[in-house]
Amino acid sequence: MRILEREEDELKVVVERPEDLYYLALLLEPGDLVYSWTTRQIKVERRSGKSVRGERVRVYLGIEVKGISYHRFTKKLRIKGVVVEAPERFHVKGNFHTLSLGPGSEVRIIKVKGIRPFHEDILRRALKVSERILIASIGDEEAAIGVLSRPGIRIVARISAPPRSGKESSLYEIYGDYVRRALEESFRIYEAEGCQRLLILYPSVFEAIIEEALRKKPRNVSLVRVRVSEGGLSGIYEAMRSAVVREMIAKARLEFEAEEVEEVLKALAKDSRYVALGLKEVKRAMALCAVKKLLIVDELFFEEKARSELEGILEALSGCGGELAIISSETEQGSIIKRFGGVVALLYYPLELAQ
Repeated sequence: MRILEREEDELKVVVERPEDLYYLALLLEPGDLVYSWTTRQIKVERRSGKSVRGERVRVYLGIEVKGISYHRFTKKLRIKGVVVEAPERFHVKGNFHTLSLGPGSEVRIIKVKGIRPFHEDILRRALKVSERILIASIGDEEAAIGVLSRPGIRIVARISAPPRSGKESSLYEIYGDYVRRALEESFRIYEAEGCQRLLILYPSVFEAIIEEALRKKPRNVSLVRVRVSEGGLSGIYEAMRSAVVREMIAKARLEFEAEEVEEVLKALAKDSRYVALGLKEVKRAMALCAVKKLLIVDELFFEEKARSELEGILEALSGCGGELAIISSETEQGSIIKRFGGVVALLYYPLELAQ
């Protein structure tokens, strides 16, 4: 994301990559004013007095945000709201309209309630440069391919391994074509997603097949091989727990999610009174200014009801001086936080002491 202009609580930004939409979705909230180019279907008045739908035209609109819809896989951010500014000839002020944003969109944002500390944190994350790594995990049941960037791991393809007939004479005969197909798809996605590195994960039994298939590797692909106990989606999660791989991907991950969640698990094991789980407990802890660190799974920001509840919590967090960690729901760590209700707080002191 690139900031073109900034004045107090107003921003003008350019969406440069799909990940930028993730941070815009975190940044925006109901009540904000958002301006961008869009298309709008105009109505044509007939002599009979009836109006009919005309062509869609490009128009610059401003809307007051009512709802935000973000989906990782569509690479689009849809913002629904009421039109507050538009050319008079279109007669659309007060009507609902949805802005659909993608890479290349130029957006003006007015934060009506102001840019608060947690917004500043989101902006800092969005502006940092990150490396995009493609992970291809090849196993005996499936190959999983994912793009790793700041928002987390996004699985873009899964390829099933062929069934065994029992007549094959070697592993190469069983898996040779399947491995080549998985790597060819990985090279294609590497180029399409603009990745800087390809990380290939595989069990040791596939080593010879992998080496053979890599003889036709494109020259522009920067490649790293890592052995795992099993491939597929499980292999990706295993690798992301590996110290070697985590050091390699540190530049691509803004949040050190594994460390954040590990801290929660250790605190629960040591003394669970120092951890608040779920919205109800976290709200109580926040009211007592007992929160040292707040962990929120990102998908709650994209749910209208949950987002409204989070607003008060985040405001209180700023006042208490607590830290914020946003955990991607697409990661293993995200699934752990979701099991705890999507919101977890590490506390300065047990809540019972404040009674």
